[in-house]
This record gives sequence, structure tokens and C-alpha cells, in this order.
Amino acid sequence: MNSFLYKKQVDWSLMKDGFTLPVALHPLLRSRTDLQLEIGEKRPISILIDGKLFSAQLINSNFDREKYPDHKEIIQIRYSPNSPISQYFRQIFETSYRDISAQKELTGKRLVASSQIPEYFCLYATENQDTFVGEAITAHDLNSEKTLLANLSEQEWEEAINSIDTSAKIVEKMQLKKLRYLDRSIADGLKSLYKYKCQICECSFGKPYGSDLIHAHHIDPFVKSLNNNPENIMVLCPNHHGIIHDIHPEFDFEEKVFHYPNGFTEPLRLNLHL
Repeated sequence: MNSFLYKKQVDWSLMKDGFTLPVALHPLLRSRTDLQLEIGEKRPISILIDGKLFSAQLINSNFDREKYPDHKEIIQIRYSPNSPISQYFRQIFETSYRDISAQKELTGKRLVASSQIPEYFCLYATENQDTFVGEAITAHDLNSEKTLLANLSEQEWEEAINSIDTSAKIVEKMQLKKLRYLDRSIADGLKSLYKYKCQICECSFGKPYGSDLIHAHHIDPFVKSLNNNPENIMVLCPNHHGIIHDIHPEFDFEEKVFHYPNGFTEPLRLNLHL
């Protein structure tokens, strides 16, 4: 399986000249691929999308370190507005391109599409450090898969993602190829980032048994939100995962704390991405 790197909502920049990889994802990026570029360094890369190979550049953008000593690195994937990859993005994300173009003509601003169901581009690392795999998730894909999710509970979805239940019943329901692959890839990347330890108790549940067993949990239930961004997923041991599904505590994103109905509070002890 290719390793998830980034999920980006389609915007003007993606369809014209490139995108920036968020600082919050740099630990995950470095754990999944070789991104040891010096400031100002760039290297050619290839991105495979729908069986077509496109050229781009991976750049660690240059900036004045003396003027901005605390500024984080700016890692980008860049290409020109008339490049084959730009043209292909405008083709496969035609709905978003038309929407944003119309808004830009009226306001002069480069906005994201106003559709209630946004489109996304997902980027995966491969064994070849200079080759990436890209996948488009269009509004049509999301509409189709949202209909299938209506018959799936959150626990069934997470059981399938965490490989707890591999029965024919669950597998039969998992016709959501793009979303399941993406969700599983993001989850596997985060599990590896946390070295298979629970973010709440720091327990490596499977270690005594020689296992990497750990669970991925969607904070905002995926079957309702379709949100499989890394900031909506945390890594939990089976015990904490079970308690959270049983009790349904509220998670405070700002404080990184769970608030349980009985008044008990429990903070995250490990946090590298939220």
C-alpha cells in the first residue's frame, strides 16, 4: 500500500501552480518519505494520476532566516499554469474550476469552490522517493459513496479500517474503494507516527505480544461527516477506543482533552498532529 501524505481541498492554486504541504503534517511527511531538502533546494518529482505520469518539483522554499528565525520550513509541490498536470487538474475538477473561475471574475479573489460537497486531491508516497501517486476525489465520488455509507455504522466503518472484523458481511459493505483506501492509508501513517502507542495513555497495547495492534478513531464520526483529514483522526488503544464509543465524551480540540458526562476529564499525553 502506498503511504498517505496529504489530502487537499481543490482550490485555484492546485489547478494553476501547486500547493504547500502544511507544517502540521511535516512529522508525518518525514516519517513516510525522504524530505530532507535544504532551504532553497528543489528536486524533480513525478506524480502518477489515473495511470498518467506528470512532472512537478518538490521545493523547500527559500526565505530570510535571519529576518524570520522562528519560521517553519515551507515545503511545496510546484508546476507551471500551462503544464500538463495543471491542465489535467482543471479537466478532472471541472466543476470546481468553473465555480472558482466565476467567483474570481466577480470578486478578483482566488477562492475555493462554493459547492456543498468539496472536491479533494490526495497525495501518496511510494517506495520510489521521487515518485508520488495522486488521486482525485470528485463531488460525484463523494455523493455516490455517501449513499453507500448510509447503511454503515461508525463502528462498522472503523472496524473495517482497523481490520478488527474481516467477516464477509463487513467486507461486502466496503464498496467505498477510494474513501476506504484513503482512510486506511491515513490511519496507517498516523499509527506509525505514534509508534503504535495510544495518544491518551501512551500504552503500546500489542507490544508484549509482538503485535502492532492499535486503533484509529474518527473524532467527528466519518459516516456522517466524510471527514478523514488527519486532524479528525486519533490513535487509541482498544480500551480507550471502546470507552469512547460507549460513553461518547466531548473532545476539546483547543485543550486536547476529553470531557466525559460524569465530569471526568482525560487529556492526550501524546500529540504530534492535532
